[in-house]
Amino acid sequence: MRPKKLVAVLALCTAGLLSGCAGLQPGVAARVGEETISVQDVNRITDGYCQAYEPQLESDGDTLTMEFLSSNILFRLALSSAARQLADDYGVEPTAAYVDNLATLRQTVSVLKPQAAEARLAVDSSGTYVSDVLSTIGRQQLAEDGVAEPTTEDSLARGQDVMKRWLSDNEPEIDPQYGLVVDDLAPAFVDTSTSFAASDQAVAGAVRQPDPSYAASLPDSQRCG
Repeated sequence: MRPKKLVAVLALCTAGLLSGCAGLQPGVAARVGEETISVQDVNRITDGYCQAYEPQLESDGDTLTMEFLSSNILFRLALSSAARQLADDYGVEPTAAYVDNLATLRQTVSVLKPQAAEARLAVDSSGTYVSDVLSTIGRQQLAEDGVAEPTTEDSLARGQDVMKRWLSDNEPEIDPQYGLVVDDLAPAFVDTSTSFAASDQAVAGAVRQPDPSYAASLPDSQRCG
């Protein structure tokens, strides 16, 4: 799988307003509403996700930084957390289609080691879960407005509006180490460090989606592939 394909796997079709905040307790990667996501969980899932995809990356001669993976994965986990809380607020359950897709994914990852399987389930199901919940909420809201048969696109769009309002009222806090923000309904990255990159290699490392040649130069613990 080429890096751009793995990035596509990580891309979300839903949006939120995620901003860095220095007020989190140690060990907390993000706080979303009433839920927290620990740094330990992000690291474990990132390691497992790398285990799942690293053989393909190595076969293709590709490399990604673990920093890039962990930031994208945290984004996915944060949006899933927001969707779960919205589902509770609006009294909706995942649809049969989502449940079937999850069952298929469970079968697919059953050949992987437990940590890799857990990571793929958490990450690869997240976008589908968020879309499923938001579409259901959107249909519910449109029905209340008198729209008898809303389209899939209209339902999702309405659900996304609901999520954006919820996130505006429950603004997530994200550890600045992840440099994670949202720009135009997609994850974006900013340099939140107090230092600045001086050498050419340091500048290359400051890019959240660095060149594979730079990623390949990192120690094994800092790269995938």
